[in-house]
Amino acid sequence: MVMDLSQNQPEQEKKNPNISFEKVEEIAILNRTKWGTTVELNKVSYNGREAVYDLRNWTPEGEMRKGITLTDQTLANLLIALKNHLEGDLSKDESEDLADSDITAHLPNDF
Repeated sequence: MVMDLSQNQPEQEKKNPNISFEKVEEIAILNRTKWGTTVELNKVSYNGREAVYDLRNWTPEGEMRKGITLTDQTLANLLIALKNHLEGDLSKDESEDLADSDITAHLPNDF
């Protein structure tokens, strides 16, 4: 059973969360529909905080739709997982390159 605590919020907070955002860096448009909606990877700052990676649908008018945000570490871990999934185990050279990088991404032992 999932505990739903949103029932305790005032009605106005559920409908209008007052989130501000700024696209700090536009990285890639990954898909575009015939209606002009795009799936984009950007660096976005929410409420003036440090920018995070943001993978999300955007309307032609620039409105946000469903998506996810990723920290540098989470994105690095995702890259490792995708590369491993698509290409098989990392080569010895790639493993050594990761060990020398500034971002220390890793898959959990129980992954």
